[in-house]
Amino acid sequence: MIRVIAFTLLVFLVNTGAAQADTKFKVGQTYRNFIQLDEHSKDMQIPLPKGEWIVSAVDAKNPNGRGTVLVRVYLMNEENNKLKGLVRFTYAPVNYSSGWRAPHKYCGSSYNLFSKDNGSWDGTQSDYWRIRGITVTSRKSGGGRDSIKYMQSKGLSVPIVAPIASFYRFNRSKFYIAEYIKNAEFYGIPKVVNEGSGQTNDYAPDRIAEYPKKKAFIDDFIKWGKKWKKYVDLGFEGKLTNEVLGD
Repeated sequence: MIRVIAFTLLVFLVNTGAAQADTKFKVGQTYRNFIQLDEHSKDMQIPLPKGEWIVSAVDAKNPNGRGTVLVRVYLMNEENNKLKGLVRFTYAPVNYSSGWRAPHKYCGSSYNLFSKDNGSWDGTQSDYWRIRGITVTSRKSGGGRDSIKYMQSKGLSVPIVAPIASFYRFNRSKFYIAEYIKNAEFYGIPKVVNEGSGQTNDYAPDRIAEYPKKKAFIDDFIKWGKKWKKYVDLGFEGKLTNEVLGD
């Protein structure tokens, strides 16, 4: 029951109405290597894959107009005028929470192509990550919609569906989600045949085998995620450096 409540709480926090939050992140800013967070989260960092990353949208959510505001920042990376990847991260610039419980239901989702849970089941911390396929262009409001509009204003084609690796790290005092989307089409993978939800598109667990090129791409993405996990952990502890990311 506690796990279900915790899962519901997280969804509520991330999806309720917009709120105001002063952060240092502004649309058009560029970053490389890693991002240092601000305010109560200033001791944490978001690792970035190689290249220049541009902030494409910033969104904030606050349940019932009070409590901890969660800020979600969207970034894009392009190469030769083609969208290569997306990053979005969620954090609490001002944290009034006395503890974040881990919504372990995410790891058992039927949408997942891969998941790994290293968290504490007593709810004191969360350390898990997963890979799944999401419908990118279905975002009709908030930061997701604004990010898509920003990319399209730059003349970039946004994939309908793309694989995403989501890393979740919480404990009693810190909240941290780092997510990475790779545009498979940039790497020569065919566009999806089936759109829709994570249970019905080409990247759904019971469909991915029908598309060998997409399956091979996901296999490589999982390998990438396993290696990238160490940078997420270092970022959660605030121990990233340019030298570390260049190893």
